[in-house]
Amino acid sequence: MKIKAVTRPKKDKEGQVPIYIRISHDQKTRYISTGLKVKPKFWNSNKRRVRQNDYYDAEHLNKIIRDKLKEVKDEAYRIKADKQPFNACVVKRKSKSKETTGDYSEYAKK
Repeated sequence: MKIKAVTRPKKDKEGQVPIYIRISHDQKTRYISTGLKVKPKFWNSNKRRVRQNDYYDAEHLNKIIRDKLKEVKDEAYRIKADKQPFNACVVKRKSKSKETTGDYSEYAKK
C-alpha cells in the first residue's frame, strides 16, 4: 500500500490546484481531499509538499498535510492489525468516518 500527498490537475478560478491524499493498493487508487489548495508553482512534486521558500504559509500547510497522512497511515495499520479486509476503498472509508465535520477554523483549533 502506498499513501502519498498529491495535487490534482484541475485548477480553480484563482489558478490553484487541490491537494489530496492518494491511497494505492492492488492497482486501485482512491483519493481523500485535504481541503487545501495551492498554486502549482508552489508545490514540490518530488518531496510532495509545499515549497518552503516560495509560500508564506508553507510550514502550516505542510503540517496539516503530514497530520492527514499520519491519520490515514495509522488507519491502514489498524485495519491490517485487526485482520480486516484490506484495500484502498476500506482505508478511505474508515479514514473518512474518523474525520470531523465542520469548517477549516474548527480543524485548525483542534
